[in-house]
Amino acid sequence: MPTIRLRTEAPSLTCPPDRVQVYFTDLETQRLRLRVARSGRHVWDWRAGQRTELLGRFDPAGERGLTYQEAKRRADALNAALDRGHSVESAIATPRVRTVTEMCEHYLTKKVRDFTRTRRPKATEAGTRSSLKPLLARYGEERVIDLSREMILRVVEAAGLANRPAGMKLVKALRAAFNYCQRSGVLAPFGRDGAPLTNPASNLIRDERLLKVRNRNSYAASLSDAKIVALMRGIGRAKGVWDGGRRARPGIDEVPMRWPAGYLAVEFLIHTGCRRAEAELLHVGDILGDVAVIGEHKTDDTGAKRVHLSPQALRVLDEAARLRESMRYSGPLVFPGQAGEVITSVNDCLDTACQVAGIRRLIVHNLRSVYINFAVRQGTPLEVVQRNVGHRNIATTRQHYRLVEDQIRKQAADEVSAAIDRLLAMETSEAA
Repeated sequence: MPTIRLRTEAPSLTCPPDRVQVYFTDLETQRLRLRVARSGRHVWDWRAGQRTELLGRFDPAGERGLTYQEAKRRADALNAALDRGHSVESAIATPRVRTVTEMCEHYLTKKVRDFTRTRRPKATEAGTRSSLKPLLARYGEERVIDLSREMILRVVEAAGLANRPAGMKLVKALRAAFNYCQRSGVLAPFGRDGAPLTNPASNLIRDERLLKVRNRNSYAASLSDAKIVALMRGIGRAKGVWDGGRRARPGIDEVPMRWPAGYLAVEFLIHTGCRRAEAELLHVGDILGDVAVIGEHKTDDTGAKRVHLSPQALRVLDEAARLRESMRYSGPLVFPGQAGEVITSVNDCLDTACQVAGIRRLIVHNLRSVYINFAVRQGTPLEVVQRNVGHRNIATTRQHYRLVEDQIRKQAADEVSAAIDRLLAMETSEAA
């Protein structure tokens, strides 16, 4: 095994073509080696007796691996442990983790940030940290043995991650961190009750409805009349927080301060049943009196869509015009962002409005379903509702109002029974 000065010669080292790999020992640092494979991969390790500790992949730039200085620092720490009289096993032993934060950090530094793997990892360190952030902020100091399924679900619901991909990512990242630490032997083998420690995130996605990611078939939503009123009042209150870029009631109102055009777009969607993109890209020139002419959607085959504007929708457009005038906006958009570009805060504004209204979280596409269900409850024929929202197939519209279909059918059955009772009563009175 050649002994050379790896500080200067490491970048130029190659493996002979007749060898699979070759090891080079550092002249300056004890037990520090560089393994050079025929494939060109360079990996640092530390060798003591019959034990080898992998340090990481070599990268002169330090972007996807360890520089010489970083590898030397790790090797010096292991050598210092041996000099203090520790055994090789104790010198390279992985420290035990106790809290949830320690467990996640161990997983991130040892598994996710593993530069020895040639394949690009599916989960990056930054992305995994971001996924785990809501959990660590609330329960990071909790002991791992105290972490429960209820705590995880509480975080998912409180952070607004229910039925969203972000909620599933959080649970998957936590499950992977727990499994990795358990396989590494750094977790306590038993829980508080003396039973073997089990992963609280196992089978959570399969068992819990909160973690089912919504797809197009699950957009159906129905709000009662009282909840619709609460949502509209929540929008009004959240909109009132903004006062020319300053908080209207500093120190009193804790509602997040957001650009009012996002709330106006949400109101417009509630009153018209339009798609989010149709509101975000709506141009001033598309408004012709009490009709909005919107370009053809990918699922439309009847040309441009004509949206009839109610007095409430026209009021929203007037308010949007005043907002554009106050910001001296001369562009084409009806609901521009604060910088004059296409608005991107509609989701956040709806989240805030739901929070203020005290109702469960909605996604923007739910508003089309709310519009459909409310219109059907008011007696509007389904065929008319279909044309208003721009569905090509009436079966799509029918999927959205299935939530209230049973209620409508029961009401119709009651009305028929009541009519029969009235006829029988009339016949009885005539016979008398």
